[in-house]
Amino acid sequence: MHAAQPLRIVFSLLALVLAGCEFSVPITEKPTQPTNDKLVGTWKSVKGGEVMKVRQLDAATYVVSYDGDLYAAHHSDLGGVPFVSVLHLAPENRKYAFVTWRLSDADDRLTLRVVSSKVIPPDTADSTTLRTLLEKHAKNPALLGPDFHYTRER
Repeated sequence: MHAAQPLRIVFSLLALVLAGCEFSVPITEKPTQPTNDKLVGTWKSVKGGEVMKVRQLDAATYVVSYDGDLYAAHHSDLGGVPFVSVLHLAPENRKYAFVTWRLSDADDRLTLRVVSSKVIPPDTADSTTLRTLLEKHAKNPALLGPDFHYTRER
């Protein structure tokens, strides 16, 4: 296997997770906080070179461009965890993915982790049940996938 191939597989999986959003409802119907200016910008994957552009749509919503697809995202903080509900804007796949985010102290590195559909069933029908399940599994190490690291493009 070529040395770069595992990296391509990892970032292809992230793109598939986001492009193949599985949930029909967001964690929270309304944003739990306004957009954070520190998240707005252009981010480049540390290992794969993919570019993610995060822009502010309004006071509480982001528009994200990743791998040629567009997403709308809003903060859905729950139990002190900085979740984001991410809606794929493709007409044929209007579903959500959920990620947690963390910024470095210098605000130049972004770490994302995707909520696993192996722990939270994709057929969860409403946001209240979804929040209950996320709180129930908050300490489960399998709740979140691996870290995906990005650096801010200047």
